[in-house]
Parts: sequence; C-alpha cells; structure tokens
Amino acid sequence: MTTLLWTLIAIQVAMAAFDTIYHHELTERLAWRPSQKHELTLHAARSLLYVVLFCVLGFFQVHGLFAFAIMVVLVVEVFITLADFIEEDLNRKLPATERVNHTLLAINYGAILVLAVPVLAAWAHEPTTLHVATHGAWSALMAFAALGAVSFGLRDLLASRRPDAIITPPEDLVTTLPAR
Repeated sequence: MTTLLWTLIAIQVAMAAFDTIYHHELTERLAWRPSQKHELTLHAARSLLYVVLFCVLGFFQVHGLFAFAIMVVLVVEVFITLADFIEEDLNRKLPATERVNHTLLAINYGAILVLAVPVLAAWAHEPTTLHVATHGAWSALMAFAALGAVSFGLRDLLASRRPDAIITPPEDLVTTLPAR
C-alpha cells in the first residue's frame, strides 16, 4: 500500500470523525431522535465494517480469499452508504456542512478504491494467507480509528435498539411532573 493510499485513508478517518462528532453527536443529536433509528442502524453497520477494515489493513497483508473478503467488505460499505444517503434524504434535512462533508467522503472513498482494489485484486490471486505486517504510524492510526469506530458503532447500534419510550417521555408524564 502506497503513502498516497494511506494518506487518503487518514483523510477519510478525519472527515468521518468530524462528521460523527460534529454532525451526528453535537448538532443533529441523532441518537436521541426516535425517527433516526434506521439511520443509526446503517451507521452502526458501516462503523463495525470499518473496524474490520482498519484492523486488517493496519496490521496484516491479506492474500487469496482474505483479499477477496476485504473487497466484498468495501463493496458492502458502498451499498450501506447509498442506503444511508436515501435514508437521510427521506427523514431529515441535512445541514449544508454535513452534505458537503458526505460528498467529500464519497469522492475520497472512490479514490481509495481506485488505489486499493488493484492491490487487493492482485493479492486475491495468490494462495490464501494472512501475513502480519505493521506500517509504523499508519498502523497506530488504524488502531486509533478502529477504537473510535467500534465505540461509535456500538453506541449507534444501542441507540437504534432503544425503545421510543426511553428516548421520548410520554406527554402525560411531562405534564404531571411538579414544577420547581
């Protein structure tokens, strides 16, 4: 994997972290909106796929069926992202900064695919093996990114499974509480 590919992956991680923290958590507060359960499920699935990608690409060279499996994960991520775009458009108005960020993420992901798929395709034609391979600071970044992805992925998954009653108190409960 080239320095350019690692740099694009680092940019993807930074833009995704910004999107998750600034848009999903701070401004949109998606985990607290019952209407966003399906979107949160999609985010959780994508985040957990990224955990696999970060761990594998950061610490291994995959050959044979393992390389093919990683290519399948990359394609599945595209379909999850497309479903997420549709879900967002159907259920909420995205802030301009989030729409722009999502567009930049998609463009950057395309560039990552252009560089990564030929390498993975070549590895897919080799015997099935998994080689430990560290990439210095890039491996450290992948470990950090995997930790963030698993944290937010599990948070989104749990939030998507929460009953509406916990997220939104019933109206009669709110009106019967004593005033202070």
